[in-house]
Amino acid sequence: MVDWVVERIPNHVTRLTSPKLDDFLSKKNETAKVILFTNKGTTSALYKALAVDFLDSVSFAQIRDKEKEAVEKFGVTKYPTLVLLPGGEKDGLVYDGAMKKDDLVKFVSQVAEPNKGAPVVKKSTSSKKAKKSEAKSDEASSSPVESSQKPKSTCKLSVYQNSGEVAD
Repeated sequence: MVDWVVERIPNHVTRLTSPKLDDFLSKKNETAKVILFTNKGTTSALYKALAVDFLDSVSFAQIRDKEKEAVEKFGVTKYPTLVLLPGGEKDGLVYDGAMKKDDLVKFVSQVAEPNKGAPVVKKSTSSKKAKKSEAKSDEASSSPVESSQKPKSTCKLSVYQNSGEVAD
């Protein structure tokens, strides 16, 4: 029964090859994008469900490890690797945590809210530092972002830690 339900999760994930990557990156550049670099040939139920949770607000794509040009462009060395591109000129983030639904929703929620009916992950506000981080994040997200039509030849990425902070 579980297999039957999993097979029926709508697939809103674009499968990319190296030649199609630049086109994907340049379309709707102001919109956030998430790219999963994987060594698997099929899209996982987890990733499909994540794409459904953020449908119409974040574009999701998947690139195989065989696409050497794309892998080198992003500097991917292990699989799976999840990259979040916030849109515009903002630097990308590389997810460095467990591939679990709640953690991934929290990670993508940095750029967009999940759709109604999707699980909501509450942000931890246990310290003043966390509250200041959220305030800065809210200010940054409300400012306009310039859009460029062409992706950069090399992508500047930061690593996202489960603590919610970003490190170089």
